[in-house]
Amino acid sequence: MSNVPQKEIVQLPKEILAEIRKAIIEKGKVKITGLGIFETRQVKARRGRNPRTGAEIKIPAYTKIKFKPTASLKEGLYAKD
Repeated sequence: MSNVPQKEIVQLPKEILAEIRKAIIEKGKVKITGLGIFETRQVKARRGRNPRTGAEIKIPAYTKIKFKPTASLKEGLYAKD
């Protein structure tokens, strides 16, 4: 077995995700080879409707995160048996 303590093994993915989050916030885009690209996109403010009442509402502008998988990841996910 490995000589790495269990606590470190559990902490490593948390640290990696924290760094990815930090880079997305600071730079707006993160490319992970073999996985894909995370990037932020601005969504404009728009009008919408409350589905319960039908009343018109204003949906404010916001930032969303988009993920685009690499071709190799897509190929593995959508491979036919």
